[in-house]
Amino acid sequence: QRGAARLSQNQPDQAIAELKRAIALDPRSALAHLWLGQAYLATGDRERSAAVAHLGIERIADRPEEASYHLIALQSLSAPDPA
Repeated sequence: QRGAARLSQNQPDQAIAELKRAIALDPRSALAHLWLGQAYLATGDRERSAAVAHLGIERIADRPEEASYHLIALQSLSAPDPA
């Protein structure tokens, strides 16, 4: 929750640190992976963001109802930058 709060406060670097700690404590946390991907995206690191989204998908392979949301996120993160 701290990582998501840091991200909402426009502090992506601090969010990344918090979310990495959260994932170390609970590596199966799909939500922490999702927020970490968002934090990397906020720093402009699209490649790392997509990689984290992919890890999130792997973490929820046994919960297909959640996998679809991560797949959509991964597709959007992997898309070419429109800028």
